[in-house]
Amino acid sequence: MADEDGDGVAIAGPRWLIEGSAELIGYMMLDWAGISGFDLDLQRAIDAAMRSEYVLEEMEDQRNYLVESPYAIGLTAAAFLSRDPSRFVSFYAMISDEIPWEEAFLQ
Repeated sequence: MADEDGDGVAIAGPRWLIEGSAELIGYMMLDWAGISGFDLDLQRAIDAAMRSEYVLEEMEDQRNYLVESPYAIGLTAAAFLSRDPSRFVSFYAMISDEIPWEEAFLQ
């Protein structure tokens, strides 16, 4: 999923979205299985993300993803997009049209 030269933002989107989406689905499955409560897990991630000094722009590629609470930050952003599934569709449509992901995220 790397970009053409292998060291930038992946074709599938920024690293925070790829990892955050994986975390989101994982926590949803834990909730579905009755192992853990999604709302509580998400709130814990939001709390950890809010304590971090890092922002999404600093987590867009593999080299820069290893910051404080990267999975919590990615999960929080992916959960924000997933509140309305059309946001994910719109986000990917825009980045596939070469609109910068930062601009697409704000739409």
